[in-house]
Amino acid sequence: MIELAVAVIIAGAFATIVASMTADLIMPLVGAVFGDVDFSNKYIVLSGEVDAGMSLEAAREAAPKAPAGPTEIELLQEIRDALKGGAPGAPKNGPMG
Repeated sequence: MIELAVAVIIAGAFATIVASMTADLIMPLVGAVFGDVDFSNKYIVLSGEVDAGMSLEAAREAAPKAPAGPTEIELLQEIRDALKGGAPGAPKNGPMG
């Protein structure tokens, strides 16, 4: 347990060091090289179609929505049917074989 506590403390300190280095060392250098750039709306499109210059919020709204999955009731019915043996691949004598 002590090893876990030490690991959590070191991880927290490391996260603080990385955040401080990014804010105090890396970003001022990037700002000096590229000018006063606002990175809050800069992003790379990994998939899909997004117009150039679109804000991040507009890009999120334009992104295709994930298809709706089964409802909770449908999942429970499927589990019930599988336990009854009505689903393909389910045991013939109930859940306990």
